[in-house]
Amino acid sequence: MTGKNSSEYHETVISVASPNRRADADDIADLLRLEKECFTGYYEPHRYDREQFLHYLDNPKSILLVANHHDHTAGYILGISSKRGERTGAYIHSIAVEKGSRRAGLGETLLGGFLDEAARRSCAFASLEVAAENRAGVRLFEKFGFSKTRDLPDYYGEGHSGVRMSKLL
Repeated sequence: MTGKNSSEYHETVISVASPNRRADADDIADLLRLEKECFTGYYEPHRYDREQFLHYLDNPKSILLVANHHDHTAGYILGISSKRGERTGAYIHSIAVEKGSRRAGLGETLLGGFLDEAARRSCAFASLEVAAENRAGVRLFEKFGFSKTRDLPDYYGEGHSGVRMSKLL
């Protein structure tokens, strides 16, 4: 965020389907619903709670986009832009699309919107961690030019490895 006023980043929560709508605390219930539906089994301990979402909503470095499908919130992507050394990067923390709305392009829409916002913030790269067994997630990120940079044994708990992926912007 070199040379930019942090107040420029306060408008970080938008709706992909309705760019003029700002997400606020009223969206928390939908975000929590998505967490509960999408992150089960070994992912369950990694769910975000109300306080964490409120923290991201208040953090000017956050990028939190929601997507609507059939007139309701059906997915989100959450991350942060942060400076490390001389480079600013975007870190994707979570992406979720409800089961009934999958294969409708929402994941691509959310990821594309996140990368566009990261580029607007002059991020040099984007990175994330994904479960190695989440083949659909790995394929989505590879489709957008992400490459595997590191294996993360037992990252999501014993027997559930992760993969770090990144791409230059």
